[in-house]
Amino acid sequence: MKAQQDATRLQEKERREKQKARERENQRKAREAERKEREAEKQREEERKHELALRGEEITRQASKPQTMSWTPDSEASASDVTDIISIPKPGPDPVPELEVPAASCPPLIISPPASST
Repeated sequence: MKAQQDATRLQEKERREKQKARERENQRKAREAERKEREAEKQREEERKHELALRGEEITRQASKPQTMSWTPDSEASASDVTDIISIPKPGPDPVPELEVPAASCPPLIISPPASST
């Protein structure tokens, strides 16, 4: 009976040790997976920063080029293109606005023949 109890205890102890070893292995694998995920996230962040830097360089390069507009007779212009061209302000003083006067408020215009010098 004592030998059977000792054998049962030994088996239980071995089972607990195996369970602990499995738990330690699972924790190690989980930590390794988390570490790999952090490294992958860090790599994605570095790639994103690199892509943003490249875009910034391209925007800077585009901005440093002189902007010219070319027009060829066979190209199609939209209404907004025409409006943009027309609405560009010209340098210099503002033009004097024309005054509108109703005709009823004006005195009649009288034209007399030139005075003859006889």
